[in-house]
Amino acid sequence: MSVKQISAGLVGQAHSRRTAVRLVGAGVVVGITTGWQSRLARAQTQFPTRIRVLHAAPALGKVEVLFNGNEELDEFDYGTTSDWIEVDPGTVRLTIRRDRFGINYPVFDAIAPVVANEDYDLIISDPIIIPVPVDRSPLAGDASRVQVVHASVDVPAIDIARKGGDVLIDNLTYGQLSDPAEVSAGSYDLEARLHGTGEVVLDLPAVSVESGMVYQLVIYGKPGDTDTPLAVATLGDEVRTSMPASTPVS
Repeated sequence: MSVKQISAGLVGQAHSRRTAVRLVGAGVVVGITTGWQSRLARAQTQFPTRIRVLHAAPALGKVEVLFNGNEELDEFDYGTTSDWIEVDPGTVRLTIRRDRFGINYPVFDAIAPVVANEDYDLIISDPIIIPVPVDRSPLAGDASRVQVVHASVDVPAIDIARKGGDVLIDNLTYGQLSDPAEVSAGSYDLEARLHGTGEVVLDLPAVSVESGMVYQLVIYGKPGDTDTPLAVATLGDEVRTSMPASTPVS
């Protein structure tokens, strides 16, 4: 299979759903520009990058996930979320191999830059990989930060709304990340509706958020499928209380 090069990466705070970053296609190597390489070479490597992986591709089955040639996840099954995996900042090669009849073969291969002391949720979807920067900047009071990721290729654009009430997030399409919303700690009854029709495709009852936490709500799966139905994964983490002191570059 020939290898193509495209220009994309994990770096940047892709908070807007209009600019959500996607790594497209299987068997793709993502090109790194000289500018990114020189800047990342100066990163302070005492602060590692953390990556958390969600398997949200129903057709893939169990996979192996490798970073820079090191196997980090084995027999990683659909619907599973990994623990945080630490990698050295700079350029990271992501390889995903599918396990079929004892033969492991790559379905995705990409090289992308990552920033020191940053966190990323990496969503294995089909046919794209969706990298989501995790904004762990401090929050005031009892607030939490919530974003929604549309990771079901079989579902058209959706709206996220209060159950039976107002729309909170409008026209979120596959592969997109919503703008962040800071909300008070508590429990919320929500629903995902098809944009333009209002048909409810997924109930999201009792979505619980705690103060000082950030959450990515990832909608994935296949509507109407009994084995891999439409579902939501809640990926949470604590905000940073303070930023670590940087080491001056001599």
